[in-house]
Amino acid sequence: MATISEVARILGVDRDSVKGWATEFPEYLSLLANPKKGQERTFTEADLCVLAVIAEEVEMDSEPDDVRYALNSGRQFEEPFLESARLHSPLFQDLPEEIDETWQHGVLIGGMACRNLPEVARAYNNSVVCVRSGS
Repeated sequence: MATISEVARILGVDRDSVKGWATEFPEYLSLLANPKKGQERTFTEADLCVLAVIAEEVEMDSEPDDVRYALNSGRQFEEPFLESARLHSPLFQDLPEEIDETWQHGVLIGGMACRNLPEVARAYNNSVVCVRSGS
């Protein structure tokens, strides 16, 4: 999860731009991007992809309808946007509060209740090495 300040820094824009985009294009963002009054605004990895497309379109002086067309066309799922979002997202994240059967933004790893993240990271690394070597 990223704060509004972190998203602004990643995209090279000011906080007000990010807040304005979250308000103008809420249908493309998670509920966390437009929380209830008094709650902190946070953004998921998928939100970063959407906001990166919006930032690029705004930089090209696109109209809001053009931004919606780009998002409806799935530009946020193109590799450059996905890769950028992944690079700015932590490997381990807490579960979102609104998780339900439609959630599809990551993988749940069993046994993480211990919260020994370095040990989980080592186990993950070892599993990747085993998969690559065919073990």
